[in-house]
Amino acid sequence: SANTLERRATDMRGAASTARLASYVTRLTLARGVGSATNAARGAGRAVAGPSAMGAPLYYVPPHRRVTGGRSSPPPRASSASSSAAFKLNGDDRKILHLVRHGRTEMNEYLASNRWDASDFVDPLLYDTRLTKKGAAQAESLAPVTRFLDPKPEVLIASPLHRAMTTADLAFTGCEGIRKETCALMRERVFHASDVGRHPDAIEADFPDWCVKALREEHADANGVWWYAGDGGDRLGTAVSASGVAREPVEQFERRMGELVRWIESRPERSIAMVAHWGVWYSLTGREFENCELVTCELGDLRVG
Repeated sequence: SANTLERRATDMRGAASTARLASYVTRLTLARGVGSATNAARGAGRAVAGPSAMGAPLYYVPPHRRVTGGRSSPPPRASSASSSAAFKLNGDDRKILHLVRHGRTEMNEYLASNRWDASDFVDPLLYDTRLTKKGAAQAESLAPVTRFLDPKPEVLIASPLHRAMTTADLAFTGCEGIRKETCALMRERVFHASDVGRHPDAIEADFPDWCVKALREEHADANGVWWYAGDGGDRLGTAVSASGVAREPVEQFERRMGELVRWIESRPERSIAMVAHWGVWYSLTGREFENCELVTCELGDLRVG
């Protein structure tokens, strides 16, 4: 129960338990919301910190989602922690997912002062946008937590967009020997040039220890395009911005999210770490992920919509 989690978190003492405490706080956040998680961390004598502009904190405790409109407040759909003391693989067929959103990007900075839905919005054409220094620090701050994730992830999967792969590399540095794969189904919904990807050859050159075989053979066309680039019609009513980037229709995006859930279900691993985007995790969990927020849930918690 959530009470059991809180008692166990409060009982943890000493420097060696710092990362383990952060993992428990993650699950408390899901079970009760940030208030109980914060109190448990303070009761254990630890500062509650997140990614900051000043650099990486002692460790990362994911914040509760901040509701800005749309869906209702907590608990989100990814809330199975309320019915189990911990995410353990107890001989059943549950699949545990460690979900991360990428760190702050150049496009995030631009959108902070330029509303994308404003009539005078101009796409800055930051193709396949990169992490800022702050975003890299956010990702690095996750490393002390991810190395103690329980259950330990058997594979690390990321969207093929540069910001997600870079975040994955920085946030999971302590998971030595973990297999790394890209999944085109995890890409962000295309709104701007920042959501347009690159040829698999260019990705492989920048990230040589990542497997891009499926990206190249199953998702990319003859020109190496694996992101939404319009359907030429437009049968789905694609909105094309002044930048020339075709906006991915919501119907197509949600179909892709359904494919992603089925793809995760088909994988043999029981514990998977995944790094993707705001739109992807919002569609599947109802949670508005902050940059580099980490949430542990079960596959059954995901819903498309």
